Amino acid sequence: MESPYRERRPLKEIIPPDRRRQKAILLVVVSMAIGAGVLELGRRLVSRDGSEGPPPIVTNEGRLIPVMLTGPDGTMRVPAASGKTIVNVWLQGCSDCMPAFEAMREQGARELDRCGLKVINVAYGEGDPAWAGRYNVRTNLVYDRGGNAIVRPLAITSFTTLVLDENGAILHRDRPDRVGFGERMAMFCEEQANHPSPANPWGSKELDQAAVEEVVSVHRVALKRACWDAPSLASNDEAEVTVRAVVGTNGTVVETSSTGTDRDIARCVEGQVKTWTFPSPSERKVLSIPF
Repeated sequence: MESPYRERRPLKEIIPPDRRRQKAILLVVVSMAIGAGVLELGRRLVSRDGSEGPPPIVTNEGRLIPVMLTGPDGTMRVPAASGKTIVNVWLQGCSDCMPAFEAMREQGARELDRCGLKVINVAYGEGDPAWAGRYNVRTNLVYDRGGNAIVRPLAITSFTTLVLDENGAILHRDRPDRVGFGERMAMFCEEQANHPSPANPWGSKELDQAAVEEVVSVHRVALKRACWDAPSLASNDEAEVTVRAVVGTNGTVVETSSTGTDRDIARCVEGQVKTWTFPSPSERKVLSIPF
């Protein structure tokens, strides 16, 4: 039977098939995929701005090569050459950083003060001192112009608080806008004071005469065995030795000299004292230790 339609073609060739249902299904699938992608992107952005997600804490990871930076408060070494230093690194006007600035204005600075450590504020580029004062980031303000000294080497992308030792090792890394920042800083400071690192077993003990005598007492037996009783040295139980030792801010002995009635034993004792660690003084301290 011949087709009654124009040009004698079947209807399906003259009128295209109705694929609206298939298109609707495809549109729903694509929309769901886009929506899932947007949700994941939003989750990551929220995690970055500090509203959720674990706090970015780094312990004993990374190192900053000590640098000299200049700003409104002069030129200073970052980190400080004596003891540990708290360093806030920030960019004025950074919209993503504002929660951290607000947190620092509300309570962060008080927590840092409780640590009893020197605080240095490093502005990426330059910062307005008056503006910095409003957010408690004005203390010891210096500039990392171009970000080449600290920001880029440490891959800092937002307001970041660091605790560095005098050699630039990162002991703690955090952000003020992360929940629990103050508590973590307090716990860190307490741990540093009460649980010293293996490099300095004396913790926060002051380097006074009693502490010096305690260090000598710990090494007394080994010292006598190495120097007074050593077969290679002539035994001289009556030898008297005095060692002059300069102790650095990390508790290690950085310089020594010795005098005594027996020069060989004096040199031996001096060599032993060079390996000792004392409580960390706030500045270099010269000791005169009689043996």
